[in-house]
Amino acid sequence: MKIRTRKLKVPEKTLHRSIAQLLVRAAPKFVMWWHTPNGEKRDKITAAILKSMGTQPGVPDFLLYDTRTGYLHCLEIKAEGEHLSDAQKGWKARFDVSPTGRYAVARSMDDAILILQEWWPQDVRLGMAGLLVRGSFEVIPPKPRRPKAPQHA
Repeated sequence: MKIRTRKLKVPEKTLHRSIAQLLVRAAPKFVMWWHTPNGEKRDKITAAILKSMGTQPGVPDFLLYDTRTGYLHCLEIKAEGEHLSDAQKGWKARFDVSPTGRYAVARSMDDAILILQEWWPQDVRLGMAGLLVRGSFEVIPPKPRRPKAPQHA
């Protein structure tokens, strides 16, 4: 008897939140990091205001600055089966030729952990049962949606 298995598709928003929590707990102290919230849906007025303030398409989701080396590490998060946009490919191409920049795409928590270990092998290590030595992490499930109240005429 053949048993079929399938990979669970984790929503990209869930990955963002989980990776942010991972970075809070496991990023080396010499790394300054932030999340760039470019992907949310906005009304046209808000989008125009943000564009006039310098918001750029394709900016990586997480930017991590290594204060020891001056390197800027870019971590783009993509759900399984999703692809980089043309604007994101442009950012990646610029960082791929930069002597002080790194760019990687994570499609899961495992990917993110491996990327962090590659960037900082002496500072991010896995311990027993996959827990990070500098602190454990957990996947943050999406908040349950409240049912909409019925509208009365």
